[in-house]
Amino acid sequence: MERVRIDESITYLVPSRQASASFLGCCGLVVKDGRTVVIDGNMGPSETLPMLERERPQVCVVSHFHVDHSRWGHEAASIPGTVVYVPLAEKRYLADVDHFVERCGVPVDLAGGWKQWLSGFAGLKPVPHAVGLSPGEVIEAGRVRIEVMDAAGHSPGHQAYWIADRRILFCVDIGVDAFGPWYGWQDADLALYVGSIRRLAALDARLLVTSHGGLIDTDIETTLLGCIEVMRRREDCIRTDLDAGSSIEECAARGHIYGDVSRFVPPLDRMYGVWEANMVREHARIIGMGGLDAII
Repeated sequence: MERVRIDESITYLVPSRQASASFLGCCGLVVKDGRTVVIDGNMGPSETLPMLERERPQVCVVSHFHVDHSRWGHEAASIPGTVVYVPLAEKRYLADVDHFVERCGVPVDLAGGWKQWLSGFAGLKPVPHAVGLSPGEVIEAGRVRIEVMDAAGHSPGHQAYWIADRRILFCVDIGVDAFGPWYGWQDADLALYVGSIRRLAALDARLLVTSHGGLIDTDIETTLLGCIEVMRRREDCIRTDLDAGSSIEECAARGHIYGDVSRFVPPLDRMYGVWEANMVREHARIIGMGGLDAII
């Protein structure tokens, strides 16, 4: 893992390429000013616990339930004196692995294998005593105040974190990386997603901290609103297919979002195909409401 110093109180944590590529790690923050807060400190199975033992945080925050952000929750809970916070809307996801699996939208015949991967290779374990955290609450790391922002859409309780006096925004998984916004599990919501992007873009941040796209210090509002443009381009392709009479499954098979899923080894090819279909289905729902432009 790599540590990038942002200022005297804030450090950006970057997991190894291997952890990121295998969905076992994400970038996070350590905020330390007499009191230590770690947000999304998932550095992968081999590096998370040593990092936590070194930092000894009083507070650990899981931004949302997706495995690359949540699998470290039980490790954080094992540190004496540490309180683990999770989005209030997603407490059950973190406390109940079966519920987690169900909400991923994996086909029934693959659900057992998916659960085995999560619990085995990924090391996901329940965090039953995590404390629910709601938008508008403030986490204090000494003099550094971190406001919890509603960034739902990517997941039901997806959160971002705003340090107003330094104009630093940790936008988590809002989607400014090369792939763009992701809404492939069945409880994603495009309408909420668009609202979250616009709300974060209006904050006038000077530094954008991301889970998968590095640190961004220029054209931040344009970068965030660019996520909606990615959605709009996808919508145009999907609308064309649906208007021509294609079904959701036929449209998804064209790979407007993931491309050719056959490049993934089984059973990942089927899983990515299902997640593409979920995204197409969500676009179809929004198209039925008049499209993205109608909800902006």
